[in-house]
Amino acid sequence: MIRNCRTAVVSLALAAAAGAAPMSVGSHRDALVAVDQIRNWIVGADSAWLRRDLKVDGLPARLEAESYAVFLGLRLAHWLTLHGDVGHADADVDNVQMDDGLIWGAGLQARLWRHDLKDPVFLAGRWSIRLGAGYRRADVEAGEWDVISAAAVVHFEIFAETAAATERIPFSLGLYAGPVYSRIEGQVEDLPPSEDFEGESVLGAVGGVEVHLSHNFLLALGAEFVDGTSWSVSVRHSF
Repeated sequence: MIRNCRTAVVSLALAAAAGAAPMSVGSHRDALVAVDQIRNWIVGADSAWLRRDLKVDGLPARLEAESYAVFLGLRLAHWLTLHGDVGHADADVDNVQMDDGLIWGAGLQARLWRHDLKDPVFLAGRWSIRLGAGYRRADVEAGEWDVISAAAVVHFEIFAETAAATERIPFSLGLYAGPVYSRIEGQVEDLPPSEDFEGESVLGAVGGVEVHLSHNFLLALGAEFVDGTSWSVSVRHSF
């Protein structure tokens, strides 16, 4: 009888463990390492829709791709940020499916000049000049491509109150625009008469809008115009 009771108790314990809630439920608040404040890091996520006109052995073609990636940035200085991203992409060239695979990238962003303009009132806000350069690579099931890009933009930010009023929600609205250099090269399997492709053009323009919901959290919509219109939606949190 005692042996049967013990067997029943063990069976109930194993069944409870098998259907238990996640480990974090009811866990202690203390940790092996406690960090009071995280500095200089930026985390986020991006969704992008790439549209580029191509040349395949001298013949016109078109690349259409979608990607979703997580973003991590590190402020090396108050004016310089190193960043990278990694995620998932799928694409086709002239309706030849390249299927899905990995996309990743790295780059630098620099704020070279800034001025808080107060007069005239209709232009009042924070003006800045920013440079950015990056490299992205996609390795999908039936092909690959690389993009090297660089841009110089004028950025204009309007604050709900002032830059020091960090408690304001929403905090600010930012607008930017400028020229871009973007070179794309790659290859796709089963695409006659050649597998290799490159972009029709390397020069274009970029622009976008940033809504800072707080001083350290923003949503952004960007566009790139280089022989086709590409779009991106981003979210960022700065520590």
